This record gives sequence, structure tokens and C-alpha cells, in this order.
Amino acid sequence: MKTAHPSNQPSLQINRRHRPPFILFALAAMLLAFTLSPAYGQGTISGRLQHEEKAEPIAYANIALLRAADSLFVRGTTSDPQGRFSLKADSVAAVIRISAVGYETLFIPVGQPQADTSLGAIHLKEGAMMLEAVEVSAAKPMYAVDGEKKLYNVSEDPSVQAGTAQDALQNAPGVQIDAEGNITLNGQGVSVWINDRPSHMGGEALRQYIKQLPASAISTIEVMKHPSAKYGSGGPVINIKTGTTMLRNSYFSFGLNGSSEPSLVPYTQYIYANDKLHMSAYLSYSGRRNKSTSHGEGELYDSDSLLIRQYTSSGEGESSYHNLNFNFDLSYEFDSMNTLSFDFYTYPS
Repeated sequence: MKTAHPSNQPSLQINRRHRPPFILFALAAMLLAFTLSPAYGQGTISGRLQHEEKAEPIAYANIALLRAADSLFVRGTTSDPQGRFSLKADSVAAVIRISAVGYETLFIPVGQPQADTSLGAIHLKEGAMMLEAVEVSAAKPMYAVDGEKKLYNVSEDPSVQAGTAQDALQNAPGVQIDAEGNITLNGQGVSVWINDRPSHMGGEALRQYIKQLPASAISTIEVMKHPSAKYGSGGPVINIKTGTTMLRNSYFSFGLNGSSEPSLVPYTQYIYANDKLHMSAYLSYSGRRNKSTSHGEGELYDSDSLLIRQYTSSGEGESSYHNLNFNFDLSYEFDSMNTLSFDFYTYPS
């Protein structure tokens, strides 16, 4: 009977003694995942706005959450009648921007909130636009709530009377206008109505109309985050009410937009409306020509890896595009319940 030499047998007992238990691997992986994983939306940022001296609540102020790295708008809200507000927190470093009519804009860094964060009482200072030497008597407040609507009575705000509708919209509850003139409500796109009717305008046409309409011609701006079925699809709506009823309105504009590409975009717009008929037409053209050059060098070898020759290549290219944008809208209101509309859009390029 042959017996193997003990030195030729592997020692399983020694290998097992040096193998870490499986449970340690599992615990280490769980700890590492917990440490490295970011927390998204784990809490809220809340606070209460007050007048610096009078300790009175500040209602319907605009509160925006900005990304600290580049001041990009993340989301927004407005303070309630008691001055309270609440925003969902993100895991990125952020800044809270608070603005209200008649008060200085306030910026509050909030770092990287990982849980519910309360900023407590926030005191706002009166801005330079406060008219302490002038007594203004008004039959209605500057801001009010009427059911689903938040009302901004533009006619009661002397600070915007010399401006345009764009200036007035920036003071409306929750409304934001970016550098390009795009209008949003708490970060959402909106439908703009004029005197309880759809404006039937969008893009550059709407931006130019808002820039041209005097704020002194506006009586009230109605802001509806969740409008009733009367306003169509149910998305956010801003209804601009003018101070007078216009039996007939004719509006013509033209202009030229440009960029550093370089690019030039001429446009023209015409609007006609009376108590029954509404017509709008918008036409724009954009074109650009690009030139490009190329250069290359290379070497050619035979099957024995011997250099046969060297060569260079170069070339030039040119490309261009032309885009036309034409929008046409026609609607006729038979009565308050029945309207016939025709819309036509074309983008040949």
C-alpha cells in the first residue's frame, strides 16, 4: 500500500484560514455604496419671509432655487399669504434667490442639503423703489388670490408704469423670464392669454409682443398654475388683462436678430383683431454659410516596410442652409362658447 508524502498534499485548512469571510465583503460593499451614493431629493428647504422692521409676512414673493456653480434656475415657488414657502432640495450646492416688489433681492447659499432644512424667519429690506414720500390710495391690493388665480394688479404698482409688459410679468407671482425672453411659471412653460382669449402667439412673435405692450395698458395679470378646463389643456396659464376694451387692434413689427456664429434672422409680424375676428401672421428667414479647410500628411510603404513616398493633402469645402418660418392663425368667435380656428405652420429649408 502506497502512501503519498505529506508535503505533496495541499493544506486546505491553511487556505481557508487566510480567506476573508463572505460577510466582511458584503458589509464592506454596503458601506462603500452608502458612502459614495448621492442623496437626491431627500428633503425640502423652507422658510418664512418677514419685513425687516415690522415683522409682517411678505406674501407672493418669488423664491428661486439656483445651482451655485453657474446660477442655473432649477425650480421656483412663491410665498403664501403668511410668508411661508417650501422647495424640494437637491444634492448639488445651491443658492436661494428671493425677490419681491419693493424689497431688495436676497441670495442665501444653502450648500448641499441632504435632509429637511429650515431657514427660519428671513427678513427682507425695503428697496429703493419704496415711495415713502408719496401716499398712494388704492381700492384693491397689489396682490390677491381669487380661487385658482393669483392676481397681480399692475395698475396699482407705480414702479412698472413706465415699462413694458415684460417688466410687469417679472413681478407676477412665480413668473420667470430668462435672457432670451422665454416665459415660465415655476420652471414650467406657459400659455399666454390676452383678455381671456388665447394669444395664438409663440416664440419670437410672443416675445416681441410682450416687449412692445406698455405696462400702463395692463390692469391685471392672472397667474394660474392649475387652470380649469375653460383654459384648454390644463397647463399653466398667464392671462394678461388690459385696462380698456379695444374694438379693433392692428399691430405690425419687424426686426433683425443676430448671433456670433455669425447669423442674421430678419422677421416681420402682423396682428389684426376686433371683437370677433383675430388674425396673426409671422414670417422669418435664417441663413448661414460655412467654409472649412482640411490638411493631411501621410507615408506609403511597400510589403517590405520600405518607404516609397511621402504625400500631403489639403482641401476646402463650403456649405450653406436657408430656413423659412411662416406661421398663420385665424379665428372667429361666434359667441362665448363657440369659436372656429385655423392654424397653419410651415418650415421649408
